[in-house]
Amino acid sequence: MAIWQQRRLDELELDYLLLDASFFRYHVGAAAEPVLAAWGITTDGKPVFVGLDTSAAESTDAWSGFLSDLGARGLRCPLLVVSDGAAGLIAAVEQTMGAALRQRCLIHRSCKESRCSFRLRGSLIWYAHRERGPWSAGCEIRGVVSASE
Repeated sequence: MAIWQQRRLDELELDYLLLDASFFRYHVGAAAEPVLAAWGITTDGKPVFVGLDTSAAESTDAWSGFLSDLGARGLRCPLLVVSDGAAGLIAAVEQTMGAALRQRCLIHRSCKESRCSFRLRGSLIWYAHRERGPWSAGCEIRGVVSASE
């Protein structure tokens, strides 16, 4: 793994760089810790796994270090960086790859919006039950929620 993490990236010319962290629990009872990941799409349209590293937090410093390491190994700034809305990640991308355009991942955005929508729907139904009884959350309430989604 160490050899792969230290390989040169000069030959990669990326149009898109996708960045995300996943949290894993390494030991029973321990807090989950982030693993930072980068993958991309080359100018030829081929997917490539660019980098992977562990971190103590998903912070600006952690992401800046990760992205700076990729740059030090020869990775050039892509045209577009795609990421979630994590503030530390966004700040690190702006610091290390300022020339790249940045877009929020549509999957992350839709997941967040659907969670919000479910919370909104639950709140509306709870309110209707409280105000008008358990059978009052009828079509008009559901129609309002569905129309706003």
